[in-house]
Amino acid sequence: ATKELTDPPYELVRILGELPALPVPPIPGSLGLDINELNLRAVSLRALRLDATTDGQSWTIGDATATLPGPTTLHLSGALTTAGERPSFAGKLSLASNRLDVLAGLWRKQPPDNPLFGVTGALSGSVTLSGDTLAVADGKLSLNGLDQSFAAEIGFGQPRRLKLVAHVTSIGAEESAALGALLPEIGANGSFGATFPKGELDLSASAATLFGLAGADLAAKANWEGGVVEFSE
Repeated sequence: ATKELTDPPYELVRILGELPALPVPPIPGSLGLDINELNLRAVSLRALRLDATTDGQSWTIGDATATLPGPTTLHLSGALTTAGERPSFAGKLSLASNRLDVLAGLWRKQPPDNPLFGVTGALSGSVTLSGDTLAVADGKLSLNGLDQSFAAEIGFGQPRRLKLVAHVTSIGAEESAALGALLPEIGANGSFGATFPKGELDLSASAATLFGLAGADLAAKANWEGGVVEFSE
């Protein structure tokens, strides 16, 4: 018998996969929008501000800002067009959080002695949304001032998929524990497995501490599908 999933898929990923195309008026113009709170079920965006212009064919988002738990400040800018019935976007994304432990609560359960408590962080990168794929290139994740590089790709088609490439510089035990507490809880029967039944990981680290053991020149490549994980390195 197949064991049922104990947790539902991430609601935010489902919402992103179902975004409709944004109507474009047939004349040039501008749009300024202020919303105190926008409830997306998975998360509430507070103090939402959108400034955009259109040439009658597409939208240019000068700056979209919102506040998430943390408090965490979100900034988004770029070009928004329509491709069939789906939106197409290319631009920049940035997040800056004063409390990563609160922000990470959106996608995972936090331990009692949370290594993320009091840790500040930021994320930035180039973002594209095309068809059923959301991609982040030239990504940078900062934990307490230490920058780590990454690239990611989320496929919304069935089955949903995740591809993550990340390189971690030399980090100590505290930073390694904080990074581990920030990542989703990976398990076939949790929200991560329900959201991404298929995926690829390509991870490397100059030096890191995992499970209390220090190591150098670490590397791991893996792919999974249907609850089966295969390591190629």
